[in-house]
Amino acid sequence: MTPRRAPRVLALAAAALALAALAACGPRPPVVRPEAQGLRLDCPLDEALVFVDDRLAGTAGAIRRRDLPVMPGFHRIEIQAERYFTRYAEVEIPAGGRVRLELTLRPRPEVP
Repeated sequence: MTPRRAPRVLALAAAALALAALAACGPRPPVVRPEAQGLRLDCPLDEALVFVDDRLAGTAGAIRRRDLPVMPGFHRIEIQAERYFTRYAEVEIPAGGRVRLELTLRPRPEVP
């Protein structure tokens, strides 16, 4: 290798290593363990936020079309929406089973 090419090769190698490191740090898909069960939630208000065990699971409109993978056991469900009272529910997911939960939100009265 000539002395003039050495810095160029090193720069290209450093750039390739930096790109590989950045690719390894990207978002990873959620891990669904095989023992996870399903929770089907029906809420008529699409924009309502759904929390499972104090973690945001998504909007009611997006969740309505699929089962949420949830581990067996007791879970706390919370639904929040602007201008509606927050709704809570506790549900037990049996091992090897699925649970369907229908929740509606009650509108808050308008305060003058």
